[in-house]
Amino acid sequence: MSAWQRAAFVVARERALGAHALPAALALVMERATATMSERLVSDLTAWRTLALQDAFAKDPATAFVSVLHAFVLSCFFGYSSEGCVQVRVNPVSFSNEPPGLRDSAPGQAIAERREEWRTRMPKSDKDIWDWVLALGSDDQWALFAHCVSVGVNAQREAVKYDNGRISPHGVERRVAHSHVIARAVGLDVIAAGWKAKADAYLAAVPKPRILADVTEARGENFAQMIDHLKKADMAREAERLLEDTDWLPEPLRTPELEPVASRASTEPGSTRRPKTRHRLPIRAAQWATFSEMASASELRGPSWQRVKGSRRCSRSARSCRPCP
Repeated sequence: MSAWQRAAFVVARERALGAHALPAALALVMERATATMSERLVSDLTAWRTLALQDAFAKDPATAFVSVLHAFVLSCFFGYSSEGCVQVRVNPVSFSNEPPGLRDSAPGQAIAERREEWRTRMPKSDKDIWDWVLALGSDDQWALFAHCVSVGVNAQREAVKYDNGRISPHGVERRVAHSHVIARAVGLDVIAAGWKAKADAYLAAVPKPRILADVTEARGENFAQMIDHLKKADMAREAERLLEDTDWLPEPLRTPELEPVASRASTEPGSTRRPKTRHRLPIRAAQWATFSEMASASELRGPSWQRVKGSRRCSRSARSCRPCP
């Protein structure tokens, strides 16, 4: 008996048992029919169907959003699940040399609590996630989407001792530069998020001259002179007290601000036109904000720009450089 004959026999048997059994019987017929095709033919046919599905998918943004959300939920809550056909995923950040107590910080606890709230709401099986995502309200879908994307945001300036193919110094610099763009977009406030200069954390990890420089920047030179004679442990405790009520942050925690750039005023005699004010594009501003740090990277060549009290100047001599734009 051939595969088709066996399938027809199954359909007849299931029809005799009841109409409700027909879908399972038809599925078996399709499975047996496919089994008579070569793997290459099945691959070619499904490749054509994939392109047709991609084209239809591109015309339905609502389904595209839900599909991406479904893929994000699978990757964030179920690891390497195989229950999706959309090949996008969120790679949760794994910190390099994670400092002790990081997960116990205020942002760390907030993220953990948010994840647990979502985990208790969703089904236990990844096979049921699609229907669950579809049933969510619009606000819940966007909130879940934001949570999933957030765990993939990486703004760590990790130490790269050598290029092992995973990340390069240039890649880290570009990552941090774009993190400034996102930080400005969401209004990041590290002080409000709970960071403080602690004597047993940041202040214990920097030398005494760095502590004095930080206090000078935050409170003034007179306050730094009050503690410059103390030993390291005592200096750190006093510096914590002096920095407590300020908005001071170490440089790695700061988000550079966009600065307006005034266009050149008209040089025509008698012109009363006021100079226009424009802003650089976000990515250009982020590049400019970190350029002084990037200049030390081995792959950079060319003018080395330095900030001097809000202005800029080139460290090259006038004879060795073309006119600046």
